Amino acid sequence: MNRIAGFYKEILDKLDSYCLVCDSKKRVIFANRALVEDRGGLRDDTTCHELLFYITDECPWCQQQRVLEGRAVQRDIFSPSDTAHYSLVVIPVPLENGTTGCLHILNRISEGDLERKKAERYARFLEQIIENAPIMIFGNKNGKICLFNEECQRVTGYSREEVLGKDLFDLFVTEDDMPRVRQHCKLVLSGGFEPGFEFSWRTKSGQLRRIMWNCMLLEDPNGEPIVFGMGVDVTEQRRLEQQFLQAQKMETVGRMAGGLAHDINNFLTAVRTSAELALMDTSDPRNVQANLERILKAVERTSSLTRQLLTFSRKEIIRPEFLDVNEVIEGLFDMLSKLLGEDIRLETILRSDVGTIFADRNQLEQILVNLAVNARDAMPTGGVLQIETDMARVEGGDFPEKIGLESGEYVIISVSDTGEGIDPKIISYVFDPFFTTKPRGQGTGLGLSTVYSIVKQNGGHISIYSEQGKGTTFKIYWPVSHEKDGQETKIFDLKRDKPQGIASRGETILVTEDDPIVLETVSSLLESLGYKVFRAKDAQEAIEIAKLYAGTIQLLFTDVVLPEMNGKELYERIKEEIPGIKVLFTSGYTENIIARHGVLEHGVSFIQKPYELSTLAKVIREVLDGVVIS
Repeated sequence: MNRIAGFYKEILDKLDSYCLVCDSKKRVIFANRALVEDRGGLRDDTTCHELLFYITDECPWCQQQRVLEGRAVQRDIFSPSDTAHYSLVVIPVPLENGTTGCLHILNRISEGDLERKKAERYARFLEQIIENAPIMIFGNKNGKICLFNEECQRVTGYSREEVLGKDLFDLFVTEDDMPRVRQHCKLVLSGGFEPGFEFSWRTKSGQLRRIMWNCMLLEDPNGEPIVFGMGVDVTEQRRLEQQFLQAQKMETVGRMAGGLAHDINNFLTAVRTSAELALMDTSDPRNVQANLERILKAVERTSSLTRQLLTFSRKEIIRPEFLDVNEVIEGLFDMLSKLLGEDIRLETILRSDVGTIFADRNQLEQILVNLAVNARDAMPTGGVLQIETDMARVEGGDFPEKIGLESGEYVIISVSDTGEGIDPKIISYVFDPFFTTKPRGQGTGLGLSTVYSIVKQNGGHISIYSEQGKGTTFKIYWPVSHEKDGQETKIFDLKRDKPQGIASRGETILVTEDDPIVLETVSSLLESLGYKVFRAKDAQEAIEIAKLYAGTIQLLFTDVVLPEMNGKELYERIKEEIPGIKVLFTSGYTENIIARHGVLEHGVSFIQKPYELSTLAKVIREVLDGVVIS
């Protein structure tokens, strides 16, 4: 005892902290002056917990075994006997008999220190949650990144050190998304909230990941504003949705094929008959003109159906535009009628003064077709499908069903059926991905979830009302766009506009087209407008013309898909001969084929077949004048 006391006494007696040493049986073999003076003298059998905390039984927080194994322990504890908080440190020390004892150092924690420690522990707790959360957690202060958790690092490939203090827009935001993201940041900084804001993030490797964010304005510990965002990587989900959407489209196309074939055959009969009648008597100009006009009408009608079918079946390339909802619905009427079948009557009630919306036509058509398919399946014995349009002005908090909508004007699209209705038990699940009431193998469960996703991404809302045995109504609220108010669509007339806007200014055009009829027709049109035209039936002939012609060719007008090489490859070859030549691509193939050939890129001019001659003349002029058409 004397050796131990001599070893510890000189140092530990000078401390204000309570200090004691105990052996492996928890018997106190040394206590410093501060502890003895405050707690009283020692007995031979005094234990550490009796002297420190007046506890006769074992301490509930005892860590002696860990200490005797050579590990130090630090704990903050509350002593019920004196209702005080303490910081306790216990470390292993050697004893004179060669065994190991425990040195206890006990400090009372003041109220201020206690609150500080609580705050520090809470901060560490939140830091651990943020760092280990399975979602992206991101912070942006004064335009600079200040928070970037582990999931952000995993998704983007950037380390935290590489991004802290850098500009969000420089690192992650694409040029196409820049205006939307800046507008969203302004909204959040003004205290607004837009849930489910989705845009592409550019990773360190240059790939794009689709992230859905919920961002809000918070205050950091210094009281400064910080944009705090929680994001989920939905790239794979969107890819799967597109795959199932394409499969669903193709299923619908197959259902429509029979009806369309019937109509197209009728139109072809009209074309053939009118052509034969015109040839029978070419001496009468009125007879020829009348038959040619019938041919044009049949071709326009056939072209409209074909274009609609191709547009609907293509892989989606989002191209929002100003749309008249009524015009879109009327344009789909024939397609939907064939899709529904003869035992379901399609009715439309379209309000004449509905506003213009800004949306992708193909997405809007997909919404209507998806809802029609669901309605058809809900009416196995026939019925009525009614599509109605209306207008509404929504003010904040107007109706529970429109929660989340910003104040403003909305076009309402209602799709109602007289079918079986939806069971109230499952109505809240109908927009969930992969939820379906159809038998296995007869439905993906993505139709309505796709509808919901498209509507939400465009700032709208969709509600559902249904009663079993009485039918179902889906009601879509789509924000009105006022940006087009006062604009007029210009109708181009070939004869009227020829002198002012679409005629040649002495340019030479190389037309490359493997269909001889199209090649001759297009070339003749351009010649009638005053252009000098070279005709090439394939890529090799076009290259030879470019090599041999001594003058300058200003424009290559080429089909995308040619027998020997694609249009882009042809353009690259001809540019070697004529560096400054411009190009206009065209194709009758669907957009996924064109994209595969690498043509649909930013800054490329493109016109879809079939096209009107007046439109082609206008586009040729614009491309020559430096306007990109895509």
